[in-house]
Amino acid sequence: MSTWEGRWHLTQARKRLDATLANRADSLDALEAAGYLRWCLDHAVEAYVVQAREQGRSWAAIGRALGCSRQAVRARFASTTEHGGDPVIPGRA
Repeated sequence: MSTWEGRWHLTQARKRLDATLANRADSLDALEAAGYLRWCLDHAVEAYVVQAREQGRSWAAIGRALGCSRQAVRARFASTTEHGGDPVIPGRA
């Protein structure tokens, strides 16, 4: 997902959530809007973790930024980076 697409999705999610709160919508509509926002944020966090690893950041540093242990963050995101969680080095296969 590109940065522009990510921003678009976040904007749409916020609009949906705001509309459901303003209209005191059915709880399932509100949950659907919140679920969409959660999906957007999960994808944003994943993209930033990949970026941080490409910049050579450690799993411990990423874990601190997310408020969890390095083991937890590596278990969740290692499959999103190449080479089993090692940093992706641009220009190398």
